[in-house]
Amino acid sequence: MAKKQIKWGKLDLTYKDTLKDSIRTCLNILTRGGYDKETYSLLEKSILGFSGYVYGNKFNSIDLRVCVIDVLRTATIVYAGGIDSYNTMKKDTINIGLVPEFVTHYRSLRGELTRMVYFEILLETLSVIIGLKILAI
Repeated sequence: MAKKQIKWGKLDLTYKDTLKDSIRTCLNILTRGGYDKETYSLLEKSILGFSGYVYGNKFNSIDLRVCVIDVLRTATIVYAGGIDSYNTMKKDTINIGLVPEFVTHYRSLRGELTRMVYFEILLETLSVIIGLKILAI
């Protein structure tokens, strides 16, 4: 899909550039603007505006973060070169303190996402993102 959008828009980008942008956008949402506050506020307002269209009237910030983690993991798998490469790179644990933008939101994310194992998926995906040097630490 990224390749079609690049071609259609006659953009001077690679599909990896678009995946990296998607990954960074997901990270920005998960850190509630830790990378770019202005963009985050626009994104959250727009996404939460879908609540009546996507999940009925129950779509909230936790639903948003769960969906974003799904997108983040999928984009990271594709960027890594597939699930086998992703699995080779993933780590069971990371020091969240190495990712300053997540330190502030670590507890709230853990509280929101632990029940659904999404917190573990997030940490696993972050370990690959760090390995791919998308997220500089």
